[in-house]
Amino acid sequence: SAVLGILNMRDCRDTRDLWRAEESLIQWARAYAHESDREDVALGAGDTRNILTRLFVFDSFEESCQARVNLNQTRFQANQLVAFPPLDIISGNSHMM
Repeated sequence: SAVLGILNMRDCRDTRDLWRAEESLIQWARAYAHESDREDVALGAGDTRNILTRLFVFDSFEESCQARVNLNQTRFQANQLVAFPPLDIISGNSHMM
C-alpha cells in the first residue's frame, strides 16, 4: 500500500506545520496498514515492507517559504519527502509534473 500526502509550502506558517503534516500522514498510514504492520509505521522509521509513505511538498524552493519552513528539519527519511519547485520556475516544462 502507498499513502501519499501533499503539502503546499505557501500554506505553512513555520516548520511546525511541516511536522503536523508528517504526523497526519503517519496517522493515515497506520489507519490503512495491516494490523501486523501498524507498529512499524512511525516518524523517522522509513517505509515498511508493506506500507510506502511519501509527502509531496510543492513550492519548496520559494525563498519566502524557505525563510519560514526548514525542510532539513523533516523527521522523514530522505526518500519519503519529495520536493517540487514553484511552477513559475519551470514554466516551459509544467507538463512534466
